[in-house]
Amino acid sequence: MNDKKISCGRKKRNGFLLGLAVYAGVLLLLGAVGLYVFHDYLVHFEASQIKYALMDYQQSLEQTIPEAAEDALSELEPSIRDSEESQSFVQDLLQNAKLVKDHLNSSEESQLYSVVAADGQKLGEVSFAPVGEMRYHLPVWGIKQEQFDFSPYYRTSQVTVPPDYMVFLGNLRLEREFIAEDEIPYQTLEECYRHYADLPTLVRYETPPYLGELSLRVCREDGTELGPEDLTEEVFLDRCSAAIREEAEEYVPEFVHQYVSFSANIHDSAMGYYLSLCRMIVPDSQLQTMLHLAIDGLRYSKTRSVKVLSTEICRMTDLGENRYLADIRYSSEVGGQNGRVQMDEHIQLVLIDDGGTLLADALYLI
Repeated sequence: MNDKKISCGRKKRNGFLLGLAVYAGVLLLLGAVGLYVFHDYLVHFEASQIKYALMDYQQSLEQTIPEAAEDALSELEPSIRDSEESQSFVQDLLQNAKLVKDHLNSSEESQLYSVVAADGQKLGEVSFAPVGEMRYHLPVWGIKQEQFDFSPYYRTSQVTVPPDYMVFLGNLRLEREFIAEDEIPYQTLEECYRHYADLPTLVRYETPPYLGELSLRVCREDGTELGPEDLTEEVFLDRCSAAIREEAEEYVPEFVHQYVSFSANIHDSAMGYYLSLCRMIVPDSQLQTMLHLAIDGLRYSKTRSVKVLSTEICRMTDLGENRYLADIRYSSEVGGQNGRVQMDEHIQLVLIDDGGTLLADALYLI
């Protein structure tokens, strides 16, 4: 009887232990499943963070140019700089760029970032938004929109030169379609424009925008390259045949001597010098009229002596139609009631080639 009770007690205890073991096993299994699910959630939650989309985008900038960036470059003129060179310039910018969050214009549904170059210049914007879902309804971030603007790095080049000069940007010769303005008057010829037609003018070349550094070169028609310091009116206008220059070298000193003596009117000699000058000037020209009108005023001259010390033709300009402009500086020693003084004068003299003989047509005081 006792043995049966003991045996029954053992069976009950064994059954309890078995149930307890099963319960514990179920709890362990549920705990393991819970831990797996929790771990899996954490893995997916981490993967759902926008930082990974940012990292992927940053890496893509270091390797390739986004399509939106290529679209931004499409406005550049390929004849100035080919697309590969422009893309290479942009690629260098993007490789060192960083993403900066625009907190003001970002929200939970959309994150806006600026693409900023190493020098701090903004290159564009890219927005990120959920483009799908992963497990647990967690978002998958992707690019929503991109836009780029490289205009802060655009360069343009311009130069004003005579129409027959050649202008190069890099190795490209700029043709007439790059002339933004023509018939620009020379400031040096301001007086001449008032009295003569069809005088030389300038043109202004201007390039479309381009990226990077390109050298601008200017050459004369004969191929002689000019330095930046030579791109002045004084250099442009100093152009004349050697034969005319040689004739002017003989003509100008004599003209200056007669003109200075006429202006001094020593002992009422102005009329005599006027007649001598008339043989050196164009009949009925504006210069002859000017000299004739000046005679009456010269009788008040108090000059007692005058001597031309030096005469220099600074430049000779071919004005077209057998007209030439001599830019002249001369020094003279003038004696008066208070002694002698040196006078330095600057004049422009319009000369006409009359069948091989130079005659003065106009004189301008500078």
